[in-house]
Order: sequence, then C-alpha cells, then structure tokens
Amino acid sequence: MVKKYLPNHTIEIDNNDILCDGKKIIGATTGEVGSKLLYMAHISFYDFSALAEILCDKDSSKTPGCVPAELSRATLLEEIESYFK
Repeated sequence: MVKKYLPNHTIEIDNNDILCDGKKIIGATTGEVGSKLLYMAHISFYDFSALAEILCDKDSSKTPGCVPAELSRATLLEEIESYFK
C-alpha cells in the first residue's frame, strides 16, 4: 500500500516494520493484556531520530526515519480507514 503513494522510493518489509529508503517509518507489534490481544502500530511522520537516540538505551539494527512529505498523514489515514469499511 505504501508503494502506491511513494513510487520514487524503495519500500521494504522487514519483519514487522516498513522501511522507506532503508529507514524505518512504520513499526508494529502484538501483545496480550489479560484475555485481550493488542495490535499496535507506530507511523513516524516527523524525524525524531535525535530524540530516539537520547531516550532509547537499546541499540537498534534499523535506522529511524519518517514518512516522506509526498505521502500526507491524511492520505495514509484515509487509506488505512478504508480497510475497516
């Protein structure tokens, strides 16, 4: 789906993450709380890589990035919401 909006970028799926030009822009995970199954996703629209370096003590094998400007937040959310209709 992301490739449709970013044809001039290299999009890769790496386990539960989506990379754009080698940088992580979307991450997802699942978890359980009691009898509830949770699905969580994070989409980076702004570059917080400097802040991540300060806050995260765990080394990551992936370079943080953000969704390129040509894919707006509104367009991405509209696409995701269409899956639930």
